[in-house]
Amino acid sequence: MTAPPGSPPHPDQEPPPEPVPIPLPDPVPGAVPGPVLRRGGALGAGRGGPANHAFIPPSAGGWAGVAVTEWELRGEVFADAHAHVELNYVLEGELHVTCDGVTVRGVVGDLIEVPAGRVGTYAAPGYARMLAVYGPNPDGVPGRVLGFAPYPHD
Repeated sequence: MTAPPGSPPHPDQEPPPEPVPIPLPDPVPGAVPGPVLRRGGALGAGRGGPANHAFIPPSAGGWAGVAVTEWELRGEVFADAHAHVELNYVLEGELHVTCDGVTVRGVVGDLIEVPAGRVGTYAAPGYARMLAVYGPNPDGVPGRVLGFAPYPHD
């Protein structure tokens, strides 16, 4: 039996250990101080592709960190190619991704990776909402939209 909070420990119990201080490294030069809150927003029309909202938009000149976008498919298929790795975390619905002739089906809570330099085809038979994280693209190699169409229901 444990003692109520704030009371001295029972004589047969060891006192709790003192917290161990965690050494923190010096800040990275040029880093943004503190946490940065990036608010979500309504998904807007994509440029030749699905509706999306960029929390951290990809830069035309390239980026050393990550780009983060929320996007959705509503009974649609979208294909693109890009120089950077792309990770898609399924927030809602079901997402089918084909790359190099292999198709995987992701549902809520799944993370699907399309390797850098590959073509990814993303399909939602119904609805799918994802959080996409693009890996670094320091040279700013532009991605290419290869297709955007309704899902081919039989």
